[in-house]
Amino acid sequence: MCMQGYEGDGLTCTDLDECSLGTHDCVFNTSTCVNNAGSFECSCRTGYMGNPCTNIDECSRNEDNCATEADCVDNEGSFTCICMDGYNGNGLTCTDIDECSTSMDDCPDDSTCMNSPGSYTCICSEGRIFNPVSRQCDNEDECARTPSPCHVNANCMDLDPLYTCTCQSGFDGDGVNDCSDINECDSSPCGTNAMCENMPGSFTCSCPTGFSGDAMIECTDVNECETMMPCDTNAACANNAGSYTCTCIDGYEGDGETCTDVDECASNPCGTNEMCNNQINSYTCVCQQGFTRVDDQCMGNVYGLIHVASPDMCSLSRLGVKLIVWIHL
Repeated sequence: MCMQGYEGDGLTCTDLDECSLGTHDCVFNTSTCVNNAGSFECSCRTGYMGNPCTNIDECSRNEDNCATEADCVDNEGSFTCICMDGYNGNGLTCTDIDECSTSMDDCPDDSTCMNSPGSYTCICSEGRIFNPVSRQCDNEDECARTPSPCHVNANCMDLDPLYTCTCQSGFDGDGVNDCSDINECDSSPCGTNAMCENMPGSFTCSCPTGFSGDAMIECTDVNECETMMPCDTNAACANNAGSYTCTCIDGYEGDGETCTDVDECASNPCGTNEMCNNQINSYTCVCQQGFTRVDDQCMGNVYGLIHVASPDMCSLSRLGVKLIVWIHL
């Protein structure tokens, strides 16, 4: 008896060709039948592998030979190369389509078409920007850019198209590269006697110390002697332009704002046997106790003093001589 895969009377056995007899179980679309001695095998067709044979995805396995500019599409047992949009070719070789030169672009009239690999770009004229939805050139608000196209001290005004840069008040320049501060004080904008202080983009006017009023019109002198009475009660106040002067009156000393009485007795102005009494702006000299003033002198009083009236005394008096007689009591 012949073994499986063979036929004959047992004395002579010959191989059965299952492939030609159609007794194999190979799937026709994915494999081919190969006869063996006493058997057969299913060989996967190109694009298939495994047991049973299943499709190979050449695209995901990077086993395709598509051009870089082509998309790989997997098929049952194979794959297809399709050139991407903007390219022409068989998928194995793809060349760029110049949409601009072939009038395949849809750029608006106020723009320029610029070709790029596999595509093109619509470049709008200055001051406009391409809208990919409407496929039109819209006005570009350059002032909304960050950073602003204008100088930091300038105002940006959007136009249609373009824009303008204008230096802010108090600044001067082209508005784009330069806006320099204007020194308004150079033109003397303040009032009479006022002080001008320049500030970035502006200026201030103020009355100096000792003046008051509207600094933009005129600063008038403040009479401190009348309004402030800054001096000591024993001083004279003299108003000056923007200021004042305090001077102590005679008999007083100090800076004028504080005046103290001058002690005339400090210089010992009195004579012998006299005491000095300081007074306001003056002094007096009095005889010490036990002394009596006689002809601007203080004399001792230990003896009684009498005046003798006689013709001779009168005659001496007429000569400018005074006779003093001291009598011991």
